[in-house]
Amino acid sequence: MNKKSSELYNLIIALVLSTLILTYWQYFIEAPRKKAEALTIATRTQEEAQHQKEVESEVAVIPKSRADLLTESPRIPIHSDNLHGSIALKGLRLDDLTLARYRDTLDPQSPEVVLFSPAGNNDGYFAEFGWVSDNKTIKLPSPETVWSTEDEALTPVHPITLSWTNEDGVTFSVKIALDDKYMFALTQSAKDADGKPVTLQSYAYINRVYDVKKHPALGISHEGPVGVFDNTLQELSYKTLTEEKDKVFQSESGWLGISDKYWLSAIIPPAESFNAHFSYYERKSQNHYQADYLSQPENETTLQFFAGAKELAILDSYATNNHIPLFDRAVDFGMFYFLTKPIFLTLNYFHALVGNFGIAILLLTVLVKLLMYPLASK
Repeated sequence: MNKKSSELYNLIIALVLSTLILTYWQYFIEAPRKKAEALTIATRTQEEAQHQKEVESEVAVIPKSRADLLTESPRIPIHSDNLHGSIALKGLRLDDLTLARYRDTLDPQSPEVVLFSPAGNNDGYFAEFGWVSDNKTIKLPSPETVWSTEDEALTPVHPITLSWTNEDGVTFSVKIALDDKYMFALTQSAKDADGKPVTLQSYAYINRVYDVKKHPALGISHEGPVGVFDNTLQELSYKTLTEEKDKVFQSESGWLGISDKYWLSAIIPPAESFNAHFSYYERKSQNHYQADYLSQPENETTLQFFAGAKELAILDSYATNNHIPLFDRAVDFGMFYFLTKPIFLTLNYFHALVGNFGIAILLLTVLVKLLMYPLASK
């Protein structure tokens, strides 16, 4: 065997061995590890969901009104030009949110569009934040925990801090800030009785009661669980999640939430590896859909939370300024995104120019005709 043949032979052997090692690592080490992580988040979120079911099982068969449910917890108000509502101090839930610039009807005096409502009726839709730990000796806040604060209201110029101390002297704190649009920022931390940071995993989830039969999908735009994981858009229909019960994703960046035709609620985890979990369960003939996230073990975690209207300019600004990948894809532009989004932006520009969508559509048609004229004339 000459030298070149020997080198080629060695190269082939090296490639084969490398392939075998990588295959072994992927299937026998990495795959089981990811499966274990998926099972961990599924187990923990199922425990939270089970607790939620137990709490809800105490609710009367006839659902309470939204107004009655809002009185069952002390609250801290939310005031901004775009959002009105309150945070429930019992359980640290964002479960009362209306959109200040949008109305139920064309009448400017009609009620504001309701986005979030407390659990306990057919319109339950809320977000909850908290911690989990493998250390069973640490008493963690629960959905029954009542938080305290010295602040009077959450506004774009005044963030708030909520705190709770367990019987062992461990103090849990959540600082909540709100910008002038629809984005919340939540910083979660915990310290022991000596003031030393405690390492925990924080979670956030969005839970919604939704009846697919009463709200059939029109097929025009996506409505339901949605997320972006490692720059890949994932859209799950309510029907798919109802059938599969659970979907788990691991990602280094992205976001997850629940999308309506015009509105969106979304959790944006820190820029780190995280687990995302979508799930479905039924209780008392109510369909519950949940999107949740579990952080890495840390002393302090800051996540962003979006709740509001899918205004494209705002979504684009968050994508750029807050480094949220593909956040504009919350608007369903379809498979021809590269064409439909520019057309939408052009139409919006003409509308801003003339103040009439009918004329804006005519101007857009003329523009398309002019652009296509060279091809048409040929």
